[in-house]
Amino acid sequence: MNRREKLPNSAVHRTGARVARFARVTATLGISRIQVSDQRYEIYLAGALFAYALPFVHNLRCIEIPFSAAYDLALKYLSAPALVLVVFGGRRLRRILRRQGYRLPTQVFVSVVLLGWIVGLGQAYVVLANALLPPQHPVTYVGTIVEKFQAGRFGDTHVVRVRVTSPDFAVIAFRVPAGEYARLMVADAFSRKMTLGPLGLPYVDHCGWLACVSQPNQRLERSGIDADADISPSSAGRSAAIR
Repeated sequence: MNRREKLPNSAVHRTGARVARFARVTATLGISRIQVSDQRYEIYLAGALFAYALPFVHNLRCIEIPFSAAYDLALKYLSAPALVLVVFGGRRLRRILRRQGYRLPTQVFVSVVLLGWIVGLGQAYVVLANALLPPQHPVTYVGTIVEKFQAGRFGDTHVVRVRVTSPDFAVIAFRVPAGEYARLMVADAFSRKMTLGPLGLPYVDHCGWLACVSQPNQRLERSGIDADADISPSSAGRSAAIR
């Protein structure tokens, strides 16, 4: 009877010794589990969201695209992954809000804001993928202005809608500088030299480094693009129309 009682105890001792050795090894390798406090988690989350927005800030200065076109592509490619990330990856955030006394409607509101942040600013990653991946083709949109308007909270975004010369006569909205907006009138001729990426999104590279990365052996010149290289507008271009 005593012998039977010793067998389980010896097995427990052996298991305990193995666990202790494993803990020492993991501690030595620095792979022990790191506990992150709620406050530190909030700091990490804020930093990650800020870093996520940096490509969007870059694109505001360096890349010009048809008005609102990239948001359509962002909704198409990023909505489902962003929803999965918010639902499953945001569980700890919702637990923190619950511990802080926030009710379910507030938790849902924060999740929706987070989803909008990921998809809305994620259009910058779609634009960069379109500008960096091959193939890249120089194109020229030519047409007639059918409408002009100012957008944005303070009216600082100047937009002209152009019916381009093509078989389907699609209407595409282009952002233009304030001076050019004041000079252009409805029914004026309009042309814009751009580059067409693999996602069907036309753009203008104002900083110049994108062409060097995407096509190192045949750099696209920002000026001197063949004016006769007219094309039919892409689906992304057509989606940029504001109806």
